[in-house]
Amino acid sequence: MPATFEAVPIVVGTQTIGTVNKLTLSVKSNGEEILGSTGWLGESTGIVTTDGKIDKVIPTDDPDGQDVDLLPLVISQVYANFGVVIGGAPYTFTGKIYQGDIEGDNKVGKTTGSFSYRGGAPVGVGF
Repeated sequence: MPATFEAVPIVVGTQTIGTVNKLTLSVKSNGEEILGSTGWLGESTGIVTTDGKIDKVIPTDDPDGQDVDLLPLVISQVYANFGVVIGGAPYTFTGKIYQGDIEGDNKVGKTTGSFSYRGGAPVGVGF
């Protein structure tokens, strides 16, 4: 898919806590195959969902580029709103960051992590 990708804002309540510079976004139709005696007949209409992984977040109020600690969002189980621009088209979706995978390296004094999220269908802004 030849498309541009722009930073994704993460909004909790009314506060933008940061922007995502690297993520994986999967959009799924969640339909099921319909098979009959003559073979494949089609696919049912499912409920569209999103999921993926966030690898790099820059806080909106921290210009030195330190990672945002998203672990409190996992623990508190709050919903967040995400906005993404793909190929010039803006989309938003509501989801939950449900898992944090944290890596620490005492030798270099650095902690990194990735966070998994899932949510509802992306909605085209201005569509």
